[in-house]
Amino acid sequence: PDDIYTPRLAALWDLDRKEAHGEVGRWDIDFWMNGQDGEISDVRVSKLAVENATDREIVVAKFRNEKTPNEIHFYFEKTRAGWKLDDVRSLLGEPWVLSLQLKYGWDGKP
Repeated sequence: PDDIYTPRLAALWDLDRKEAHGEVGRWDIDFWMNGQDGEISDVRVSKLAVENATDREIVVAKFRNEKTPNEIHFYFEKTRAGWKLDDVRSLLGEPWVLSLQLKYGWDGKP
C-alpha cells in the first residue's frame, strides 16, 4: 500500500517509478521479507526507542526466509496522519537501505 509511507519515502518511490519509464525500477523485491518470495519462519519482533525523539521508533524484525537469517529495521515516524514508514534497512546478507536503493540503485550493479 502506498499510504503507509512518510512524504519523503513516498517521493522516493515516485522518483523510482518515474525514472523506470514503465519498466521495473531500482527496487524489485519485497522489503518486508527481503526477497521476491519465500517462506518466513522464526519471527521475532522488537522495538527500539529513538534517543530524544518520542515521534520516531525503530521496529526490528529478525526471522528466517527460506532458512536464511534476516534482520530488518523498520524506521517509523509519527506524522499528522499517524505512524508512517520512513525507511527500511537490512543488516544481514547483502545489506541495503531502502531509501538509498530507490534513489541510487545497487551501487552500480546491474
